[in-house]
Amino acid sequence: MDIVALFGDLIREDAERLYGDDELSAASPRKAGGGRSGAEADAARARATPASAKAAQKAPRNAAAPPAPSAKAPETSPARTASKDAAGRRPPLPDPAKGAPTHEPAAPSPARPEPDRPAPDNAAPDRPAPDHPAPEPPEAVEPMPERSAPAAGESAAAAAQPVDEDQPILTADPYDEAEPENGAAGPEAPGAPWADADGAMAFDAEDDGPLNRLALRGALLASFTLGLGLPWLRAAIDEALWARTLIDGEAVRMASTRRAALRDGAMLAAIGAAIALGAWLAAPAALAALGAPEAAGLRAAAAALLAALPLGALAQLATWRRRARLLGAASWRGVGAALRGSAWSLPALWLAWAPLVIGSAGLLAPFWRMARERHMLRRAYWGEERFGFEASALGAAPRWLAFWALTAGGGALAAIGALGPDLPPALHPLLGPVAELVRAAWRAPGAELALALWAGAGAAALFAYRAAELRAMIGGLRLGGAAARCGLRASGLWAALASTALRALWPGALIWAALALIAAIPLAANAALGAPGADYWRNPVLAAASLGAAGALGAAWSLWLWSAAWLRARHARLCMASDVIAVEDLRALRWRMSGAAPPRVAKADASE
Repeated sequence: MDIVALFGDLIREDAERLYGDDELSAASPRKAGGGRSGAEADAARARATPASAKAAQKAPRNAAAPPAPSAKAPETSPARTASKDAAGRRPPLPDPAKGAPTHEPAAPSPARPEPDRPAPDNAAPDRPAPDHPAPEPPEAVEPMPERSAPAAGESAAAAAQPVDEDQPILTADPYDEAEPENGAAGPEAPGAPWADADGAMAFDAEDDGPLNRLALRGALLASFTLGLGLPWLRAAIDEALWARTLIDGEAVRMASTRRAALRDGAMLAAIGAAIALGAWLAAPAALAALGAPEAAGLRAAAAALLAALPLGALAQLATWRRRARLLGAASWRGVGAALRGSAWSLPALWLAWAPLVIGSAGLLAPFWRMARERHMLRRAYWGEERFGFEASALGAAPRWLAFWALTAGGGALAAIGALGPDLPPALHPLLGPVAELVRAAWRAPGAELALALWAGAGAAALFAYRAAELRAMIGGLRLGGAAARCGLRASGLWAALASTALRALWPGALIWAALALIAAIPLAANAALGAPGADYWRNPVLAAASLGAAGALGAAWSLWLWSAAWLRARHARLCMASDVIAVEDLRALRWRMSGAAPPRVAKADASE
């Protein structure tokens, strides 16, 4: 298609604006039959100059400039008049059917000197060239390759699968140009750590209404069922939080596992109750074998030691089941996750670690927790790709040592002081003086302030250890060449705790006041019946109902704070401080698992 076919109407109307005199004369049939020469055409144009133009040339330079002509010339403009012949006819225009006139006209007329003509005063000055740079050419993207015949080892179904045309073609990433060949991380984005980089994690914190209502339902269920509904609450909160989590700009999709969590919780609670009852019944026999008196405190301690091993194994089974439900319900970019293997492998691992953990009084707990995480993650899969885990507990061990010294050591001293004369005779010569010192410290002035300072120091050590442990665990994740990293600090956990306290401050005061009024109903009933006094249990049924309702509502409020406020704030801080390195490897892994050819990225040339 040529330009004449596109702009034929314009050519027929304003041919003089598109072609020069030589081109028009060459296209005119009068050229060979004695048309006007160049001198005659110039003379005709001079005669056709209107009087207004001549007057403008003779006017003084300081005269006012005439108004600018309109954008569209009238039908009797000088350009049209000059192209007519003496008979008033126009020369024929180029025929669109024959194509546009070529730029090789006939021999031009002899050159003659042009007379010097003064420029009009209203002539537009020469405009400077724009100083902005020319637009750069768009970045070239290589076309997606066509599918060829299946190679060796590739199934025919996978080779015949068409490429998803709705999948957006990957464009060049500025972070890719700065990445080395081994897939290490590119430069960090300014501001928050890795906030704008590829693979960044984010949390959608716009609407907390559904989460609050879900947490309220679960808290009421757990409180009025004496804790049996707690697995349902935890499963619901996990699903809600991960469904609002974005990894590399795409949300994690979650399915519901609340009923399965409720069934597992009921079954494990029944087994745990049976184990605790058996340990309590077997405690006197154990104390008799050690020659210790059958005191209430010693019996409870003996029962706890007897139940520690089986209850710990049961807790690990619950941990495996919860992780299996969470991974089985999650999918990202259309690929689901799963935890494969036997659920009893984790309790077996605990039985191997239990003598070390219990024998060290919890000092080796960080190493056990890291071994448990490694055991589960190396049996977790995203599609058909297995996760890897490369982390160590050595970085968090010093912080755990500080926490252990403040909690386990302080707790042991408090227990020795509380037992005092009830200590076993074999331990009394060694621990008797320690018990006396502890009891004297409790009676000393300022003991309450010392206890508050001790609790604050323990909380600070716990947050420092927990932040270091999360950094190590998340930073040890590996999947198909991609890796995770985390920059969470103890200050982030303190900020999450502060936001939880702020949410609990204003409604919490009203709720605890309402609970106090509910608990005081028996006293108000006694006063209404004309029996004032402090006999709270005058009506045992009313007193028990009031205390039960106040206790259940108080537990529900505490569970709501724990789930909807604390867990939500901690998860949001964790997402803000975490991201995925070399997330493009996960994109290629997803294409490979789907059986389709991945889109190829054409990077811009470095010389450009």
